[in-house]
Amino acid sequence: MSGNCPTSHGGGKSCSKTVASAPVEGISQVTEQSFKSDVLEAKEPVLVDFYATWCGPCRQMSPIVDRLAKSYSGKVKIYKVDIDNSPELAKRYSIASIPAIKIFKSGEIVDASLGVTSEESLKGMLDKAL
Repeated sequence: MSGNCPTSHGGGKSCSKTVASAPVEGISQVTEQSFKSDVLEAKEPVLVDFYATWCGPCRQMSPIVDRLAKSYSGKVKIYKVDIDNSPELAKRYSIASIPAIKIFKSGEIVDASLGVTSEESLKGMLDKAL
């Protein structure tokens, strides 16, 4: 098992570095304050990756999501939500397990996946949303 990050008292600074703290080009963090404008009001489909810095499977998904951001640049917006920093968003979208991917189009969830999901499956979901 990798990444034994403490979960109490915010997890500690070293754990926050396990997921890219500087966003990959084409991927931004979305917050409760920006979710409506960034995701729900977006003109193009939006992939939202709900994750936590201490989550091993989330770290497995990170390079897949990074590649999708490059492949779908200009066609799909991709955002990440750290559930520890945005617990209300996690609650609103019934995130009980992570990693969780939600695909939004015109403000509605049109597809979703739970757990580590293949790049091919996510591409199929995005292609369907385009």
